[in-house]
Amino acid sequence: LSFLVVSKFMDHLPFYRISEILLRLHIQLPRGTMSNWIIGVYERYKPILGFFPDFLMNGQLIGIDETTFKVHNEKGRADTKKSFMWVLRGGIPGRTVVTYIYRETHSAEFLKELLKDYRGVIQTDGLETYNAHFKRNPDVVLVGCMAHARRKFEDRYKQSKSKDEIAGKVLYYMRKLYAIEDKIRKQDYLKRGMVDKIVEIRQAESKPILEHIKNYLVEKKSSVPERFGVGRAIQYFLNEYPKLIK
Repeated sequence: LSFLVVSKFMDHLPFYRISEILLRLHIQLPRGTMSNWIIGVYERYKPILGFFPDFLMNGQLIGIDETTFKVHNEKGRADTKKSFMWVLRGGIPGRTVVTYIYRETHSAEFLKELLKDYRGVIQTDGLETYNAHFKRNPDVVLVGCMAHARRKFEDRYKQSKSKDEIAGKVLYYMRKLYAIEDKIRKQDYLKRGMVDKIVEIRQAESKPILEHIKNYLVEKKSSVPERFGVGRAIQYFLNEYPKLIK
């Protein structure tokens, strides 16, 4: 059972492929049987999974992201329809949990009910649905994700034949930001409860770099198309900037 769970959900092997692999070892195990076994594992451990939302709610930070997800033979829906898997990561240090939630739409409205009693920080990308459902909640601080902002410049840098100068410069300064975070992580300030020390380092070292990136992009913004190439990355960064510096 452990082998099947790891193969399916960590190695991303579909059951029909696992069945073919086992058949070469002269083991007949139909995928229908495997499906029923995995359902049985879920039913057995479902009470434990019920603790995950409690761990999420007790933490001070929840990171949320979503990705497209296609389900075959789903009742009442065509195979071409896009659904979404929402992933929530949070909890307290040493008890981090990751929760997966399947939804048919790209709206974060269901999170409003799920996290209605949450008090803390929610970190997301720039998807507008998060703003629509959390921005007016006084108990939630909505912050941006530097990884998403960085990725857009990285993609542009890799795609451009001449290695886009603006994207390259932004990535250079972002490496400095990540080096500061690496230094903080190596000192275990968070696990040691030294949050004030983390804030002090970020204010002294990270803030000037972020301000420099912002000023540089404001200067360059008018010289590139807003919706194409590096212009899209610039627009995304500037739109998210108030949330990136929280």
